[in-house]
Amino acid sequence: ALYMGIAHDTGIFRYSCTSPETMEAAAQLMRKGVDTAKITDRTYYEKTYVQNQILGRALLESIMVLDQRCIVSVVRLKEMEFFQAKPSDLEGIVSQMRQTKGVEVAMFLHETAPQTFKVSLRSKERVDVSRIAKYFGGGGHVRAAGVTMKGSVHDVINNLTALIEKQLDEKIEQEAFKKANEKVFEAKSEKQRKFERKEEKTEDLIEKMAKLIIEQNSATIGRDVAKAAEKKIDDEATARKSKKEGGTKENVQEKTKRRTTKTA
Repeated sequence: ALYMGIAHDTGIFRYSCTSPETMEAAAQLMRKGVDTAKITDRTYYEKTYVQNQILGRALLESIMVLDQRCIVSVVRLKEMEFFQAKPSDLEGIVSQMRQTKGVEVAMFLHETAPQTFKVSLRSKERVDVSRIAKYFGGGGHVRAAGVTMKGSVHDVINNLTALIEKQLDEKIEQEAFKKANEKVFEAKSEKQRKFERKEEKTEDLIEKMAKLIIEQNSATIGRDVAKAAEKKIDDEATARKSKKEGGTKENVQEKTKRRTTKTA
């Protein structure tokens, strides 16, 4: 019974309410020897002939509303009598309706008394059906909820679809806003990337120019040093020559002086 409750509440572990803890609880039951496959087949998938008939009737008479985003079906008291069906025979119909491609919400109405309907709601991603059910006095989960409502079938459907449509439109607006923000962010990111690439190119150019200037300065410094060295060498050579020439004159004058002294 415990595993059956877990399996049915989670739609055989397909609904968003399925958590790692849910899976672990089911795993613990499996370790204790619970025949999960047998329970799942007999209580979830296996159907009687009457159940298949009423399911077929519900699917055949279903309609698509809200631009085919919502599927609706109604089973009346007279049909229940015709097929000799019980309320338990209606289990699984709304879940099957939910599998319809393109549908966001499935709504199944079962007439329990004249002008009284038990409503089952299922959703995929965009609608919180528990909010809708609670608004009319019902309850449930985000993706699976139910409520009992009084009135004509058209009034019940119109009241429910009005709230469903509101949530769908809000969700679409939110998604559009999110996509717009993502595009703006991508545009800004691309602009930033372009700026960074441009900045990198500018930095590379500055670095190249700096290297060129350094190389030019180094060459210039080298030439200046060379010129200074050459000038120093020339100056030293000139100084030696002048000193040598000066020494020669002094020697001539000294010799002439000695000769003059001897003659006297």
